[in-house]
Amino acid sequence: MTIAGWKIREVTLPVLDTYGTLPVWQFSAFESLRRFKDRLATHGSKMDRRVRVRMERGFEISEADFAATLAKRAELIAAFRSEIGDALVLLPTVVIQPPHFDDVDTDEGFSRLNLLTLRNTSLANVMDGCSISLPYGQGDGLIGAMLTSSGGQDETLLGAALAMESDLTNG
Repeated sequence: MTIAGWKIREVTLPVLDTYGTLPVWQFSAFESLRRFKDRLATHGSKMDRRVRVRMERGFEISEADFAATLAKRAELIAAFRSEIGDALVLLPTVVIQPPHFDDVDTDEGFSRLNLLTLRNTSLANVMDGCSISLPYGQGDGLIGAMLTSSGGQDETLLGAALAMESDLTNG
């Protein structure tokens, strides 16, 4: 299909099924604990409790487990690059509307909504890619449309985003 001069194809990316099995929480937990373990021990009580809990999850991960996660990530990066080639992936930036403060009062509510909020935006981070979010729609219907590419395609991505931005907000 062509919209405002842009050729858009709906495709299935099998790598995304495997991506869904990757324990992406390990990256922030393990790496932040590695970097700030001493501060956690001495100033943990002063940290935001949700940040502290995420860091403390790093204690659950062995070096061997994290190395296995990194190896699986490397395989996913190669598969992602192979599957999308030079194409750009267009998807919603965030899959939910902004939550109300009451929705994140509980840890369960916060965790659920946080995962939904980060689901699409984490893709490029994990796949060693790059993304840009563009406004899509008009008025109260304005949402984010995210363009994602494989790593090293920053200039191509930025050029496409610049060219596409007015089409997305005026079309």
